[in-house]
Amino acid sequence: MGSFSKFQGPNWDNSQEYSNFNDSKIAEDLTSIEENIAAIIRLSNVLSESVLAANNETIKATDEQIINAQKISETKLKLKMNLGNLGTFANCALSVNGSDQSGKALLSKVQTLGAKSNAASKAYFSWLILIEESSLESFLKHPIAKTEFFQISRSRLRKDQLLSLSEETLIEELGVNGPTAFGNLYDDISSSITCKIPEYDPDKIFGLSQASALLEDSNPTIRKSAYREINSAWNKNTAVCASILNSLSGWRLDLYKKRSMSFLEAPLNTNCISEDTLKTMFDTIKSRKSVATRALKTQAKILNTPQLGPWDLFAPFPSSSNQEGDKWTFNEAIELIKKAFGSIDSSMSDFVQTMVDEQWIEGSLGAQKRPGAYCTKFPKSRSPRVYMSYSGGIKDVITLAHELGHAYHNWIMRDLPINETTYPMTLAETASIFAQTVVNDHLLAACKTDTDRLKVLWTDSREAEAFLLNIPVRYQFEEKFYERRRSEVLSVEDFKQTMTDSWEDWYEDSLSEGNEMFWASKLHFHISGLSFYNFPYSFGYLFSLGVYSRKSELGPQFFDSYVNLLRDTGRMTAEELASKHLGVDLTKPEFWNKSIDIVSAKMKRFEQLSESYKQ
Repeated sequence: MGSFSKFQGPNWDNSQEYSNFNDSKIAEDLTSIEENIAAIIRLSNVLSESVLAANNETIKATDEQIINAQKISETKLKLKMNLGNLGTFANCALSVNGSDQSGKALLSKVQTLGAKSNAASKAYFSWLILIEESSLESFLKHPIAKTEFFQISRSRLRKDQLLSLSEETLIEELGVNGPTAFGNLYDDISSSITCKIPEYDPDKIFGLSQASALLEDSNPTIRKSAYREINSAWNKNTAVCASILNSLSGWRLDLYKKRSMSFLEAPLNTNCISEDTLKTMFDTIKSRKSVATRALKTQAKILNTPQLGPWDLFAPFPSSSNQEGDKWTFNEAIELIKKAFGSIDSSMSDFVQTMVDEQWIEGSLGAQKRPGAYCTKFPKSRSPRVYMSYSGGIKDVITLAHELGHAYHNWIMRDLPINETTYPMTLAETASIFAQTVVNDHLLAACKTDTDRLKVLWTDSREAEAFLLNIPVRYQFEEKFYERRRSEVLSVEDFKQTMTDSWEDWYEDSLSEGNEMFWASKLHFHISGLSFYNFPYSFGYLFSLGVYSRKSELGPQFFDSYVNLLRDTGRMTAEELASKHLGVDLTKPEFWNKSIDIVSAKMKRFEQLSESYKQ
């Protein structure tokens, strides 16, 4: 990809898990999954009888039921390991090449078996929700069963939303050809869309991940062209994207109505956060959104333009003119991140080197790569993987740090029971945003000139925009969309207008226009398993700043305190974690204001330094 090619990152190596799609271990794991599902069905017979007889009333469990349930807990753990490993392997392959037929075939098998596993386990889950406390105590005496305590306790809070066993089972069975299929369709579209950007290369056909890299180009003409062409390419697929969103939301809303719950309850439960906390956070952000809008106006001044366009949101600092000295090779980025992580603790730096040595990072550029970045893990080896398309810009450096933060979170939990390592997205973003904050502060501390300081604060200003404006835009759009979807199907124009309104509400006059196509181009709205894949980012940003601010206060004890907090993320709600480790109440605005104060101080410095800046 022209000048990007020499900066691109490495390919990952997942052969430690399975050598290829013909590996005999894949067939063995698939067979094991089938056998374990059959075992759960067999063991569930006695549980099904008690659930059906109870008719959603409290169950006093027999010894036989408790023993069978404990055996199911053991079996479910084996299923979780095998399904997780195979699913990660297939998804990793498809992320690099969206048309990989072997990957699609395996993923389809895993999704089907996952639905069968969930359906087979419905009697078990319903039984756990309905049994009396003394029966639960007996069940939890089993060493594996007790590691499910947090998830079980959360489920028992939602007893009133439990449907009949036949209904719960049917929902799982229909999911593969319902919401899951729509999510797969979106992934197929995003990996196959291409566009031409003549201002950059008149002859080249770009995949989405390649075209998105040009949004970081120093030339505003190229940035704007890339933005317009990407949106134009998505505009040809709006009918399908609208159908996907209407179908996903319609499925969920029908289910929520059946359970007598609001559309926010499910994402709040999944993210282990209360509605009071969410409302307080967004109310506080909205009251102080000028911190971010002023930062964008400062960016516009530095870029010597009256007003930023949405194509400028990833623009590099103007002295970065795409010359090789203004970019970071992958190895340079790794060395920077190692030094920054090492300022917290040497084990964090060593971990980054392990990720490189083991070839657990995918950073290449490819026409069929899916856009975006993520961290995943193989549950059998307890080893993380990082995925992105690395092209050398500072945004890529920070993204790499962000995903390595996620990976480190997984790594320091690898000795815990695997049932205690599934943490909500709200708390998952703590480690990732903590990591990128550490890298930004390391860069700032190394600066020798005001221009260098501006460069680093430029990155901080982009994060302020992302988490204090862009994420709230996504949340507001999705909230408005779900409110309307309860009574009508939205048209393409409805989606465009709702998205435009959300951009205008939050960005006000800091941008020349909103991104009306964002509802189609943003993967997060089309994820089949989750809705409201947005507010955890703002939560994680401000929560991690609150955690990071304790570094100077705690001194040598800070690292152990940080690790202990991360290790509790799979067994506490956000409010419980904040109370135990930070001594704060997340339902009050004080914590959120203190975190925004940190951002505000940086943005004031950014604004002050810009006064004397001249290109």
